Amino acid sequence: MNKLTLPNDKYIAWKNPQNNSEDVGIRTNASNDLTMYVLGPDRLYIQSSTGNVGIGTNVPQAKLSVNGDVSAKKIKVTQTGWPDFVFHEAYALPSLQEVENYVAVHNHLPGIPSAKEIETHGVDLGEMNKQLLQKVEELTLYLIREHKKSLELEKENIELAKMISALNSRVDTLEKKVESPFLERLIYQEVKSFSPPDDMPNLKSAVTIMQDLLPHINLPGISNSTATIHHY
Repeated sequence: MNKLTLPNDKYIAWKNPQNNSEDVGIRTNASNDLTMYVLGPDRLYIQSSTGNVGIGTNVPQAKLSVNGDVSAKKIKVTQTGWPDFVFHEAYALPSLQEVENYVAVHNHLPGIPSAKEIETHGVDLGEMNKQLLQKVEELTLYLIREHKKSLELEKENIELAKMISALNSRVDTLEKKVESPFLERLIYQEVKSFSPPDDMPNLKSAVTIMQDLLPHINLPGISNSTATIHHY
């Protein structure tokens, strides 16, 4: 088995046959880190002490650190503590007033990192997905509550509409019955019930009161400005 050993801080380079330049190479350093470079700068860096791999960076802070864009068809993040607890009966859903008060003070949602925290520490995709899902589930509970309230209000409106319709029907019936000739006959019958001359003062008093009240009665067939008592 052929074996190639590189001493510390040494490298292997592939020379460009056209200009004899060392455009591609692999090298190590005193820390036994391995670097692959292409056309000058390091492209791939493997840190021997941690096993971290850096692409576009010589200081990888994770198992894979990429200084640039990453394109993939699928990324799977394993995560625990998925927020199904929001739908448990014991979950204390904050009121919308509490959320409004928090946002007014902190300018971001409760449980969600602020812009400054993201700029400083970055975003944990798995943790952020958990937090966002929790907010979606809380919004679902708020909508369910509002929907129930809406159904109750709809029922109350239907009952009120029935009551108003019944009242309108009764008013229409009364308006048809209480017309000017009917009212005059009613007054006439009341006047006839007096026995003059003993009840004459009471009769005159009653007529006076009726004459005073008629201008204030607003019924179909009676003009407020012309309503009078007809003496029979």
